[in-house]
Amino acid sequence: TRVTESVIARNKTARLILDEMVAAGVKLQPVSANTWVGLCPYHPDHTPSLWVYPQKGLWGCNRLDCPAAGTHDVINFRAMHRRISNVAAIKQLAGEIL
Repeated sequence: TRVTESVIARNKTARLILDEMVAAGVKLQPVSANTWVGLCPYHPDHTPSLWVYPQKGLWGCNRLDCPAAGTHDVINFRAMHRRISNVAAIKQLAGEIL
């Protein structure tokens, strides 16, 4: 699979971030119509610091010293969770949606 802008865009719309996180074992709870939260898998977490905006396909962690701090998408989650490059994550996701 060649990594093109259209492949990246298809990955982001075809694989929902909630589905990807739940498949990875992240437990999430809705706090509003547009926001879910959970314990961040990238640092010891006792109060939910992981946030997900499913309609936008975005997620991140509120803890500034966490590797997941900032705003990410499904490709970044796949890469971080499986400890692979973003290019490898794009190719895996593309292979799953073809």
